[in-house]
Amino acid sequence: VGDIGEKCGLNGIDNGFVVFTNYRIPRDNLLNRTSDVTPEGAYESVFTEPGKVLGAALESFSAGRIGIMQESANTLCSAAVIAVRYAAVRKQFGPERQGEEMAILEYQLHQYRIFPYLAAACVQKIATEELTITYMEIIARSQADSNGFDILTQNAAEIHALISSSKPLITWAARDAIQEAREACGGHGYLAAAKLGQMRTDHDPLCTYEGDNNVLGQQASNWLLRQWSAKQLESPIGSVKFLEQRKELLALNYASLVQKTPMSSWQFSLRCYEWLLCHLMARTTTHIEGQLAAGCSRFEARNNSQVAGARELSLAYAEYYALTRYVNHVSKLTVEAPYASILRLLFDVYAMWLLEKHMTTFYVGGFAAGRDFSAAVRQLLLDSCLQLKDVAVSIADAISPPDFALNSVIARADGLLYENLQNEFMTNEGAFQRPSWWRDVIIPQAQSKL
Repeated sequence: VGDIGEKCGLNGIDNGFVVFTNYRIPRDNLLNRTSDVTPEGAYESVFTEPGKVLGAALESFSAGRIGIMQESANTLCSAAVIAVRYAAVRKQFGPERQGEEMAILEYQLHQYRIFPYLAAACVQKIATEELTITYMEIIARSQADSNGFDILTQNAAEIHALISSSKPLITWAARDAIQEAREACGGHGYLAAAKLGQMRTDHDPLCTYEGDNNVLGQQASNWLLRQWSAKQLESPIGSVKFLEQRKELLALNYASLVQKTPMSSWQFSLRCYEWLLCHLMARTTTHIEGQLAAGCSRFEARNNSQVAGARELSLAYAEYYALTRYVNHVSKLTVEAPYASILRLLFDVYAMWLLEKHMTTFYVGGFAAGRDFSAAVRQLLLDSCLQLKDVAVSIADAISPPDFALNSVIARADGLLYENLQNEFMTNEGAFQRPSWWRDVIIPQAQSKL
């Protein structure tokens, strides 16, 4: 038994090791909620179907992964808040040489860099909460019903697929948001007091613990491909109910869709995603079948199909789920028109930003031809970012933790960026003192060569 040593971050959590070498675990110490071993050495299970054993085992991982998603949603919010608040106060350059400088939030490129993460924070916060509620309701029903295990196992596979795809999406989004925020805040973002550095090292392990993101995504895509090939859809939560219209969806293209469903509607983005998911399922299935026909084992065929479509499929599924949960939640709210338009702007920024990431697949798959689709998506994204500019700080204030929790000198709620920075510099321990070793690096009576 020992300690593994210091880590890159999260050193408040002490990790150690324990080694067992040919050590017998007594029967009485086995964890036996779903299965057991008799004194005679026979294995017993409460399930008659092997698939249900796996479902119950997978469910036990879900709570921890949901916790990671919630933590990542909070981290994503914090990174977006720091970037937006800083950009609203930091001024650089301007249209006139002798004129007043502009806040960097006014620049289109800066909006394009940071606003998608602000929108992602809002959408993912809601989507994660909705998934948590769904999970807790299933657990509550399973504990209250006499057929609790059946309820649990019926939903376990879909819950596992949702979490296995959503955990990578949100942890990677938070990781990227922290990095973009750090760069968007320039050298000030690199200060320890800005907290982005500590946030980055503390968040980084979330991408690999409780399931490595790239491995989890494969589990989600496996479930999706089973649904694509199944004679009867098994989606009690309804996350892939659109597969019932797969033929109609695959027949869609941008020209036909935009005639019936304008880009200004929620449904435009959702229909695009439903086409995308159907296309990726069909393409990946075809690729796997080709690998099998070439003599590969099923294990090899699946491994060789990740880049061909399975990896993108898993992420697109999580993105689609987040967007549908956001629309479902926001549609139930009773809010005044100005606030409703802001909620819509957040959706447009996030949805268009995500659709841009899949643009190659939309064109290769035949959904779009020519420049119209990509140009329309890009223009709506830029227009939405511009409209979001005037309310971005208010949104950041709404999702921000208190100053003592955010603990960033460059993003306090008072907006006094320069005053807070100056105070931080002036009160920094040893700020006006020479280091004890300063004489060691001074060359006595050094002469200039100029």
